[in-house]
Amino acid sequence: MSLDGMVRRGEAPSDLRTRQAMRDLVDQRLHRTRHRVAAQIVLAVMWAALVILMALTEGLRQTLGMAVVAGAFLT
Repeated sequence: MSLDGMVRRGEAPSDLRTRQAMRDLVDQRLHRTRHRVAAQIVLAVMWAALVILMALTEGLRQTLGMAVVAGAFLT
């Protein structure tokens, strides 16, 4: 938990072992967020497809409701 606080505050540790642990933590976080943009684009396309399918099969009221839900979810 102390490494997380140090990363947030921008502090650099002086101990060699702590520096290596911080490098590992930053590498792990970068690896986790690597596909974030692609996942957000795919999610937006899926919601858009859902709204389009609703527009083709349901009425205007349901389509507008789903568009509002999709917009709220994506923002």
